[in-house]
Amino acid sequence: ALPICGAFFSLIAGRVGMNAATKANVFTTEACKKSVNSGLKIAYLSGLKASIFAMVLGLFAIIVLQSVFGDPKILYGFAFGASLVALFMRVGGGIFTKSADLSADLTGKIEKGLPEDSPKNPAVIADLVGDNVGDVAGMSSDLFESYVASIIATMVMLFALGLDLNVPLILVSIGIISCLVSILVVQHKNSNVAILGSLLVSGVFILGLSYLLLFSYILPILYGLVGGILIGFSVFYFTSSKFSPTRNIAKAAESGAALNVLAGLSNGLLSTVIPIIVISLVMVLSYSSLELLGIAISAVSMLSIMGVVLASTIFGSITDNASGIAELSKKSKVNCSKLDSLGNTTAAIGKGFTISSAALTVLTLLASFILIAEVDVIDLLNVKNMAALFVGGFIPFFFSSLVISAVGKTSSKIVTNVRSQFRSKKLDYLTPVRIATKSSIYYMMISVSFVVVLVVLVGLLLGVSVLGSLIAGAVVSSFLLSIFMANAGGSLDNAKKLVEVDRYGTKVHKNSVVGDGVGDPLKDCSGPALNILIKLIAIISLLFVIFG
Repeated sequence: ALPICGAFFSLIAGRVGMNAATKANVFTTEACKKSVNSGLKIAYLSGLKASIFAMVLGLFAIIVLQSVFGDPKILYGFAFGASLVALFMRVGGGIFTKSADLSADLTGKIEKGLPEDSPKNPAVIADLVGDNVGDVAGMSSDLFESYVASIIATMVMLFALGLDLNVPLILVSIGIISCLVSILVVQHKNSNVAILGSLLVSGVFILGLSYLLLFSYILPILYGLVGGILIGFSVFYFTSSKFSPTRNIAKAAESGAALNVLAGLSNGLLSTVIPIIVISLVMVLSYSSLELLGIAISAVSMLSIMGVVLASTIFGSITDNASGIAELSKKSKVNCSKLDSLGNTTAAIGKGFTISSAALTVLTLLASFILIAEVDVIDLLNVKNMAALFVGGFIPFFFSSLVISAVGKTSSKIVTNVRSQFRSKKLDYLTPVRIATKSSIYYMMISVSFVVVLVVLVGLLLGVSVLGSLIAGAVVSSFLLSIFMANAGGSLDNAKKLVEVDRYGTKVHKNSVVGDGVGDPLKDCSGPALNILIKLIAIISLLFVIFG
């Protein structure tokens, strides 16, 4: 019953987020007629509504279930259901949105020279629908799952140590209040200051209130907040069109599509340096303050600011759709395009946050696994543990391969359909939507089922004790791979938008569109799904120990 309950709540979080975004799309377009800042306020507040709902829903579920069962270990079943649905929505929504987006760009921009979101392109509606399905519904469900998993893992550790179980609940409650405080900063006229300032002010507020209410845990809370903000700003640097990494990618498009893609991939690889240093420091410092409990508190601390991050991420999807509506209706296009570029960067920041918090959460889940399985240490000299470590490191790569391949196959089907429509000169917007829907559901089932089956097989064939090594291998490769894909894709997308300012329709622009097409499934499909994937692996392993 608990997995079903977790799945249901996760679906509700995704549905509410998508409803909030779809209603805000038109309002943002209309507000942009007045000014960029007016559109920003509508988009951000709509994203904030969805994020607050997801956080409150997760908090409410944990409080009720803990009061009923009394033992937080039992709640891992609830977390499993939430993680499974979140992964389904992330993968399915990602395949849908990126297949439609890639198809629309290939057929419209490159082959026909049509503008972004042109009504003459039959795939444009599927593209706009996909933004809400993948980036909003999937992200809302993702946040709900992240909250639930990190809170439960921390409560399990507190329960084992005989400490107050309310600590993570109080911390995330402070985070919810901080979301409301961030509204004050969004009033700033400079859009970059408004978004990044809301993140900074929210973090300071959480730290101040935590000092008063949770002084004993203030150091790991500080480390988690500072780590999250530093990673967010590093992502901003590597993906924003205001800085040299993305500008160099745009310049590379002058020499060819291949060099544009290479520059983007190189930027994504380099961008992993700061996050890996920061997350390592957070782990070491948090452990030095409160040992494994310190790492758990840091994970919850980083997630406490996720309300503002999710609001900024959904803001990106809303502004993307608003830009599409502006193109379709020929209204407020310039202001919407400015917000759309900022939205790409905020979305990349959100992905950096989610994978960083996921890495800390999985370490907490790993600590819970060691505690419950009564394994004193993971011995890597044991050949079974070493084998499981390699398998764990391999899973994210194979999973990403399946997802990216699914985007390519689905895009091919949509491209074939759109080309036939161009030849017949009869536009049918619904067929690309149907193709994307059917294919995304089919490939989603294959990709997610593979992970669940593989983890169970490793546990059955090699023994429960080796699952700790499997988790360790998965978290390291997933963290680096996810940061790389999110930042490479985000910078390629913003480089394309930079080129579109003054070179639309040229050979340089078409080169940048190819780069964006390569980056799209990385940043919006396989990359974001990895943070849910590693938590799902850890939770399945824990359930294997508890009920196996």
